[in-house]
Amino acid sequence: MACLTVPLATMFGILGLHHFWSPVGLLFSIVGLVFYFLPTIVAAVRASSRFGWVLLVNFLLGWSLVGWVVALVMALAVPRSRRH
Repeated sequence: MACLTVPLATMFGILGLHHFWSPVGLLFSIVGLVFYFLPTIVAAVRASSRFGWVLLVNFLLGWSLVGWVVALVMALAVPRSRRH
């Protein structure tokens, strides 16, 4: 176990990832993930019929601002009722 710990610690130190494991780093990571998946969370809470599409767009295109906004609009949009 010690032979794995030293290289990982060195790698984290070189890449600046040692801050990720601090309580503040973990908090920022969790807040960032919640914000990133906010459209998906909104669709789930609203029980949207487009949940799958919102998740797909959010996961694949959420990294771009446009994809994230599209996913959020899809999550917030009220689906039109079909007339028979």
